[in-house]
Amino acid sequence: MDEQYKGTSTYEYHRNQFRLYAENDAVEPEIKEALAEILYAVYPQNQPVKHSYQLSRN
Repeated sequence: MDEQYKGTSTYEYHRNQFRLYAENDAVEPEIKEALAEILYAVYPQNQPVKHSYQLSRN
């Protein structure tokens, strides 16, 4: 990976992205499991709620 981008203006960006990917790759299943639990908990809160408004002239 380093040889492909070495000497380019985006070298540091690609190096950091690869490092972050390597760090997070090991915990990806845990992250996906936590995300599924969060989505399951948030879904009921995001359901439409019926509102009623009364317009009046002042």
